[in-house]
Amino acid sequence: MAQKNYIWVTKDLGAQREHGVLMKKLGVSVIWLRGHVGRESALAARDVHLLLTTKLDSLLRQFESACGPLYFTILLTKAGPRLMAIRDDDIG
Repeated sequence: MAQKNYIWVTKDLGAQREHGVLMKKLGVSVIWLRGHVGRESALAARDVHLLLTTKLDSLLRQFESACGPLYFTILLTKAGPRLMAIRDDDIG
């Protein structure tokens, strides 16, 4: 999977704990989508679209220049989408 440069986009916040070891082993990059605090599971389709389209160019540049998998959270805030990198040590 790493050779194909797969990027998993998910709002499943539990996946970081449950599948972290496997994600690292397979070399899959992950983008977690989070809604407003207290509304994580309530991301509407328009929210997902907003999160991805506003940060996609920045993310693609980072993925293209990376030498391995990367992990990010895009958080929907009142001020707009916020991109946060996740350290490799925090996965799994």
